[in-house]
Amino acid sequence: MMSLIQPSVYEIDTRQNSELTVFDGSKKEDADLAKQFWNSVVLLPPVESSLVCPEINQRTKGRLLNSSQSKGKAVTKAEKELNEAKVQREKEYEEFVQAKNTEDEQKLIECARDTHNELRHLFLQQAKINRLKNEKWRIPNNREEMDLMRKLDQFDTFEYDDQIEKDRQLVMNLPD
Repeated sequence: MMSLIQPSVYEIDTRQNSELTVFDGSKKEDADLAKQFWNSVVLLPPVESSLVCPEINQRTKGRLLNSSQSKGKAVTKAEKELNEAKVQREKEYEEFVQAKNTEDEQKLIECARDTHNELRHLFLQQAKINRLKNEKWRIPNNREEMDLMRKLDQFDTFEYDDQIEKDRQLVMNLPD
């Protein structure tokens, strides 16, 4: 027959006395390292033990005997005022951010408009130069065209200043 003797198990906190921790069959160095480790480790309880039923909290909350209702209302009024102030600050911040975003968009639009106008001006300058050069090679039909041809001849002898030449080069190098 088997004996039904239950072994007795004792729980001992070995953090207080490291001599009680036993590592049978281990080297002395390994046992010392293991003792050092287990002395430094703090074991947390399992997650299940920290779960709380909300009904228990509801049941445990009780009205203090000395507290009056006016204190409770004063606290809620103070909390309301704090919440309203917080909401107001958040609203002001959102308005500020929106104003900054609008301002940034306006700056980008203005920059794009300036770039567009500058390119348009360069294209018009180049078109004017090209038109004058093309008209130079035409045979004049009347007196006005003859006068224009003379002006073009003067234009050809006129030296370009550096800015016009740079603009011309810039327009020539622009992609199609």
